[in-house]
Amino acid sequence: PEFVGALTKGSNGFSLSLLLQTNISYHIQATTNIGAQPIIWSNLTSFVASVSPFQFTDRAATNIPMRFYRAISP
Repeated sequence: PEFVGALTKGSNGFSLSLLLQTNISYHIQATTNIGAQPIIWSNLTSFVASVSPFQFTDRAATNIPMRFYRAISP
């Protein structure tokens, strides 16, 4: 997965786009502390990519001052 395009934070949350292989399962995960050992990642969504780029909006991000994201494929 590759983050592409603008990363935007607005009143609806934080939005990002990912280039993905279609027909593959992915998880988008987030953490607020990448300095922790171990890093605790929370699953925000799981899906099978049907389009690429894939647009994701984290609506909970409006209440979080800093958050880090990753996309993984099991």
